[in-house]
Amino acid sequence: MIKSALKNSRILLVDDEDILVQGLADFLQDQGTTVDTATDGQEAIALLQEHIYDLLVTDIRMPGMSGMELLRHVQENHPSVAVILMTGYASTESAIEALRLGVYDYIEKPFEMLELLQAVVNALEHAELKRQNAKLIEEQKAHQRSLERVITSRLDEVEALQDKVQYYEKQYRNIIDQLETLHEASDAIRDQADTCRKQGRGYPGPVNRLV
Repeated sequence: MIKSALKNSRILLVDDEDILVQGLADFLQDQGTTVDTATDGQEAIALLQEHIYDLLVTDIRMPGMSGMELLRHVQENHPSVAVILMTGYASTESAIEALRLGVYDYIEKPFEMLELLQAVVNALEHAELKRQNAKLIEEQKAHQRSLERVITSRLDEVEALQDKVQYYEKQYRNIIDQLETLHEASDAIRDQADTCRKQGRGYPGPVNRLV
């Protein structure tokens, strides 16, 4: 389970204690992951710009940029990277601030290697779930956009058909009106012919032409 979680993952370790960070890196690499190391925040930022990481494990107190400042940078510029904070100076305030900034875990020094390993595995699994969830959300959005395009196309087709129906209805009404006019004219001529016949006169000019 641990090996599978670490496989194909890449971790960035940041701590100003060279011996500690190298020992942690060797231990994690033995578990099957790729590990890069940095001794301060600026070096870590440079590595974050060069590579894609799954997890950042950083100390809080370091010269120059602190781990909290590095955490803020990661949250703003690399939100998909999970973060574990290490500290030998734990406080309630720092823990609350770290959680507010979205840190995955908070480990107090000194710690057992297996404790760190379990935290790393949990963080990597959490990051993978977030990636899968983000992928599903993006696929759902893409499907929704595709569906909206299909619906828009169908609505345009329906609107075009409605325009055609209205056009043919108008043509039909015009033909009906013309037929009614012809029918009225025919009735008028027939009435005039009947009147002339009853009066013993010949058909009038228009009637003659019809006859």
